[in-house]
Amino acid sequence: MTLFISGLASLILFSCAELGMLYFIFGYEKRKNLFPFIFAAVACIIINCIFSLTVNSEDSTFYNELLMMCSSMILPYLLFRHEKKRTFALFGFCLCSTFDYIHSIIFSAYSRPTIVKELLLYCLIYFLTIFAIFALKKLLKVTAQPEFLENISPVIYIVIFFADYSAYYKVMLTKDSAYYTEISNALTFLSSTLIVICFGYVFFRYTKATFKQRESDIILNTELRRYDEMMKKNRDIRAFRHDYQNNLFSIKTFIKDGRIEEAENYIDEISSSLAQTSGGLTTGNYLADAIISEKSANAKDVNVSIEFSGSIPSEGIGNYDLCTILANLIDNAVRAAAEVSPCTVNIDSCEKNGGVVIKISNPVKEKVTIKNNTIQTTKRDRENHGFGLQNVKKAVQKYDGYVEISCNDIFVVEVGLMLHTK
Repeated sequence: MTLFISGLASLILFSCAELGMLYFIFGYEKRKNLFPFIFAAVACIIINCIFSLTVNSEDSTFYNELLMMCSSMILPYLLFRHEKKRTFALFGFCLCSTFDYIHSIIFSAYSRPTIVKELLLYCLIYFLTIFAIFALKKLLKVTAQPEFLENISPVIYIVIFFADYSAYYKVMLTKDSAYYTEISNALTFLSSTLIVICFGYVFFRYTKATFKQRESDIILNTELRRYDEMMKKNRDIRAFRHDYQNNLFSIKTFIKDGRIEEAENYIDEISSSLAQTSGGLTTGNYLADAIISEKSANAKDVNVSIEFSGSIPSEGIGNYDLCTILANLIDNAVRAAAEVSPCTVNIDSCEKNGGVVIKISNPVKEKVTIKNNTIQTTKRDRENHGFGLQNVKKAVQKYDGYVEISCNDIFVVEVGLMLHTK
């Protein structure tokens, strides 16, 4: 019975440690439908109970570890939303191997180890891990960057896994030197080789990502400078339209003084200037006006029109972030809409409760499959709608906001932001 209880406790505590780490430290969001998770969790407990009660103690320990390894991959997948399917499998493997290594170091100090003591030590390690997670979250407010695990290369997970187990077998040399030395040497050689490969791969990826980010920043800063110039022109135009009554007064003065020809020339100049300002876009934000106006002019080249409704606040959003959000999303929408042109891209913006919600929608050639807020279909769909989306998400996170994508004949991106007040 002691073996049964300790085995069950170790499985439950391990799952709590892993799920708590993913939720509190790495910030994964829970799924709305929790029934598959609850069903799988109960199934794991029942299977563990069956093995504990029907097989001998040594086999029971083996099955307990195997079940723990499986649950480390399955349960997070069913509980949390994710970007990449492989993430939880790789994370679960590495977490199990790390716990095994820590356990082996402590357990090697026992002169007369037993299976029950072994399981109880696992329980203690898991319990301390859970305590550490809550301490990091509640006291130190430690959280990882969003999508941190998603951006780790699989090579790094594999290196950690083999490094853990090569170290684990070195510790186990004290039990059976002939057997464990051979395994340890093989794993050490493999992990060392993978580490070298990993460093080369990470350096290459980092260099490539840094170059792309720098290139993106240069393009964005260039656009910002151009939009600043357009903003100034828009202000001049609006100032001119605001002074239109004063211009009319001047014309009346010319006429009253009998200077008819000068009055006619002045009218022609004003009419020509006013015609250039007609149909101008007004969102309430000068930068947004400039961005949408330019994107609208470019979209006409591919027979796509852009329509805007609502308002965008003039304060509370940094110019760089607003440019990142609007420029990327509008470009994506126009790129996809061009495949079914002539058509219209709609931009709706609404200010409410100290924030703003911007919704951009466009028709698509084929329905785009979306799962867990990620595009799942063809490479072309991901290129049309996904380009720059990560930069948009990073910008939105500064404002405690969200990005939601959906597609039901019409592809829709909705961005919600809380405005930063002075």
